[in-house]
Amino acid sequence: MLALRQEQLFDEIDILPIDLKTKIVDKILASITPSNTLIDELWIQKANKRKK
Repeated sequence: MLALRQEQLFDEIDILPIDLKTKIVDKILASITPSNTLIDELWIQKANKRKK
């Protein structure tokens, strides 16, 4: 039964426009690896230093 619902979900996703698919992917990734603003800020600082 779960496999059938999963297939239905995949079928529904297949017909969505690309912008909605990317939003879904972003939400899924965020739920798997929540962002850490401190780490993000450190990476931004490092990237900015390398740009100079």
